[in-house]
Amino acid sequence: MRIQVVPFAKLYQMDYSILRVVPFYHRWHDGNTFTTPEGGRPNSGLMYFSACETDYSIRDMPPFSAGYGDISYVPQTADYTCRFKNCSLNNQRCNEYLINFELFDETGQPFALAGQVQIIRPRDHIWYARRFEEVLHLFHHSSAPKGQIKALVYSILTDLSLEQRKEHLTAGKYAQIAPGLLYLEKHYRENPAIADLAELCHISESSFRRLFRAYTGLAPQDYAARLRIGKARLLLESGAMSVAEAAEAVGYQDSSYFSRVFKLKTGILPKDVLKNGV
Repeated sequence: MRIQVVPFAKLYQMDYSILRVVPFYHRWHDGNTFTTPEGGRPNSGLMYFSACETDYSIRDMPPFSAGYGDISYVPQTADYTCRFKNCSLNNQRCNEYLINFELFDETGQPFALAGQVQIIRPRDHIWYARRFEEVLHLFHHSSAPKGQIKALVYSILTDLSLEQRKEHLTAGKYAQIAPGLLYLEKHYRENPAIADLAELCHISESSFRRLFRAYTGLAPQDYAARLRIGKARLLLESGAMSVAEAAEAVGYQDSSYFSRVFKLKTGILPKDVLKNGV
C-alpha cells in the first residue's frame, strides 16, 4: 500500500489528526531482534532509546544505528529488522519506549512523515524522555482521557517537526536568512520592516528579499500576510471572534482593509467564513 509522505519539517504547519495511540514499554536484551510483519508496519511509531541501541537492516540500504537518547521515527508500511545491543536494564521498567499511532490529514487521508526509518537526535533528549514516560504512564497506569494522551503526542510531534525545520534551514544554503525568517514567523502580527529583518541576518535588504523569495516562493510581506490571514481564518472558523476581533488579533487595525486582504488571499470574505463556517 502506498501512502502519502509529508516531510517531518512541514508537519507543524498542518491541520491533522492522530488516531489509535497505543504506547508500549520494551525491555530488550543484547541480540534481541524485531522484524516487521509481511507488508510492513500497520501504523507509524516513535521509539525513544533510553538505555539501549539498535542496528537497522533494510533491504537495498546500508545498515544504520540509533543510540542512547535518539528517537527513531518508523513510518507506516516500513519494512525493517532491528537488532538490539548495549542494552542496560538496572531495575528500570524498560530501556526503550514505543508510541504507535496513525496520522490523517484534514481530508481524512492517511500520511507518513518519511518514506523509511528516520533517526532523530534531539537537542534535549531528557525533555523527550519525560514526555514519552508521561504518555506511557497515562495510558497504562491511569484513567486519563484519550484527548490528554493525544495532546502529549501532538506536542512531541510538533516539537520534533520544529526542530527538524530549524535544523534544515540553518544548515542549508538559506542559513543566512534563518534569523529573519524565524523572527518573522514569531512576530508576524507586528508586521516587522524588511530592513530590520535583513539587519538581523547581517545582509542587505535586497539580498534578504532575493533569498527569502527563493526559499519560500513568496516576498517577505506576502509570506507574513499569508501567516496572518491563515491564523485569522482559524479564529473565524472557531466562531469565537467577530471579523473585527479576528482582524485585530492578527495585527490589522482596519477591519475593512483586513477584509480586502482576506478576499485577495482566500477568494472569500471573512464574514462569509463566519456565517457559513467555510
